[in-house]
Amino acid sequence: MVCGSSIIKYFLFLFNTLFCAGGLAILVIGSIIQVNIDSYGSLFPGEVALPGLLLIVVGGVTFLVAFVGCCGAIRESHWMMITYAVSLVSLFLLQLIGGILAIVFKSDLAGLLKGSMKYAMELYSNPTEAAARQAWDRVQRDFRCCGIDDPWDWIQVMSDFPDSCKCDDPFDMRCVGGHFASGCFRDLSAWIVTWETILGAVALGFALVGAMLAICLATSVRRRMHMV
Repeated sequence: MVCGSSIIKYFLFLFNTLFCAGGLAILVIGSIIQVNIDSYGSLFPGEVALPGLLLIVVGGVTFLVAFVGCCGAIRESHWMMITYAVSLVSLFLLQLIGGILAIVFKSDLAGLLKGSMKYAMELYSNPTEAAARQAWDRVQRDFRCCGIDDPWDWIQVMSDFPDSCKCDDPFDMRCVGGHFASGCFRDLSAWIVTWETILGAVALGFALVGAMLAICLATSVRRRMHMV
């Protein structure tokens, strides 16, 4: 395939400007996710926090790689473009491996999350365990849910539902009998999976397209060097 180097050069520069912004966006969103996970504290096992940390790392690396891509595109440096392409392909493969591992260990992470939620629930009434109580209260208010699988999980550890489970909005379909009717595990799991899927797909798409453009420009530059 013959690539027009001038067109690809400026298109790649524009792409990497967006890629740079995308890296910063991933970095910021990863940080936001991590802050939210930290705010739910005792409900999340350490393994559940890994996606947010991974996004922070990926966002930072993506920003640096995109900067190299911008410099390489403007200077039309063959070796810089090759380095950029290899970096993007490596980033793509790492993200792909991470996605596969997330799918493979999805059931294990679900079990860890549920076990952590159950343990924090058992600590809820302990006056010395304010972190567990605050985490449960925040999750139940934020997601408008109650318990792990259903509200009756609380009856097994307490004589009543926590105040954060209770509601009095007659127009809220989640509010049944004075408390939220659905459990929190499903909502928390869906929240984690949704963010992982969206950000993973965007990152993979950027990496794949960027690698193809970089290889194309590097090939074009090398061809011109041989013609001189």
